[in-house]
Amino acid sequence: MSDLPKLPVEYLEVNYDVSEPPHSPTASISQIKAPMPFAISEIFWADVVSANSLSHGDDVKNIYDLVLDMKGFPHKLVPGDTIGICPRNNKDEVEKLLERLGVKEHMDIPCHIGVKPDSGKKKASVPNHILSFSTLREIFESCLDLHAVPKKLFIRALLEYTSDPKDHESLSNLCGRKSEKYTEWIASGRSYLEALLMDHPSCLPSINVVLEHLPRLLPRPYSIAFLSGEADTQIHIAFSVIKFYVEGEKRTGVCSGWLEQLTSKLRTASDSAASLCSGVEALSISSEKPQIKIPVFLRVSSGFHAPADLSRPLIMIGPGVGVAPFIGFLQEREKQFKDANLVTVNQSWLFYGCRYPQRDMVYSNEVKRHLANGTLDKYILAHSRDRSFSKYVQDNIRLHSTDICQMLLEEGAYLYVCGDALSMARDVLAVIVDSIAKYKDINKTNAQQIVMQLQAEGRYKEDVWTIQDDVFRMYSKAMAEDKKRQVMMNAIVPPERRLVVCDMV
Repeated sequence: MSDLPKLPVEYLEVNYDVSEPPHSPTASISQIKAPMPFAISEIFWADVVSANSLSHGDDVKNIYDLVLDMKGFPHKLVPGDTIGICPRNNKDEVEKLLERLGVKEHMDIPCHIGVKPDSGKKKASVPNHILSFSTLREIFESCLDLHAVPKKLFIRALLEYTSDPKDHESLSNLCGRKSEKYTEWIASGRSYLEALLMDHPSCLPSINVVLEHLPRLLPRPYSIAFLSGEADTQIHIAFSVIKFYVEGEKRTGVCSGWLEQLTSKLRTASDSAASLCSGVEALSISSEKPQIKIPVFLRVSSGFHAPADLSRPLIMIGPGVGVAPFIGFLQEREKQFKDANLVTVNQSWLFYGCRYPQRDMVYSNEVKRHLANGTLDKYILAHSRDRSFSKYVQDNIRLHSTDICQMLLEEGAYLYVCGDALSMARDVLAVIVDSIAKYKDINKTNAQQIVMQLQAEGRYKEDVWTIQDDVFRMYSKAMAEDKKRQVMMNAIVPPERRLVVCDMV
């Protein structure tokens, strides 16, 4: 095809060192030369204290309270801070892909990754997230993003290793400069290397090409929910396991699945649903508790912290695991209550939502404790699978819109939103705008300007994420290239909205 991109130069080579014995996988940071994005600390190996279930039963996600011991970490941590966790790819997925690439028998043999002497590529070098001496298993487990959307140049390189004419034509249609098929393919859910090779069985690329084009496996950010332990050295993080299917085979998100599998030996079965949903009561742990460490680092602060001024109302909106940092906010508020000089304390509201009242209410016992001691004034619930409750948090915001507007506009309230960006946070914003418009009897444009002012003053803050951020970003970019679709893209997520990758599937 005339509109194919120029064939990229193949510049890496893999040389196996048979003099070295096969290596077994070990816990390490293989991306040793690559700086961690948004990091303000070095890598710290945190001990896993526990990983307790926060949900149970059918039709709910697996949700866990992960407790990490940060004793010896050189930075002070507070609820709302974000840490990066360096995950590993699923070993079964890695073995399956390496088998498809024809190198499974070599995956544990030490190898040298270098630049071909005669590649002709200017300033060629081994990508800094790949060790120059390692094993293919280690590189594919800890260095490469196997779920990333292959770029057109990668697909163009794969054409040179594709023998079947139909497969060749299909790949050519994907990587053409003006191809609309590429945009559709990104949205199909099969836009990652393993699926691409499944769908084009005659494509048999060299391991060199794959190493050159697969991007780096990035750390995943998680918000600190609250602190515990002696001197508050233990941090709690809530995470839910992302699940999807490939050719009928169940898969999980990279980091959430890795954490669930890594900590499985710490958890034991419990017959008590209340214990499972309690939030922080530890499940029984065997006497032979395995020692587990995971690599983490502190990220640049987003400013998503509990307000110090208790004289203003506090409105917190966090369904699912989005409630996590607000437990820390309430913990900080409880400490502030003990200040003998404290005179004025305004009310605090928490809007929470999950599927069922008895299956997946995250940290419910902690919330009830704060209700009992007066730290929290209102706990407003929505359950999407129980018709006796409002369905979503935005429904309850609409029901309480007058009170919320009064707190925001008359009493100087702080409003925090934590959770999914593409649906919940977007819908919450829309309801807040509509509520302000109705409360002040103004049009929506003026109401949006008021919200923007609240954001500028730090009184409307979001900590939001999207599961498939890479796919969404690339698809949105493709849409943006078509000016007729620009309005549609902005309607999905406003350009100013900050997206944080929680987990990519």
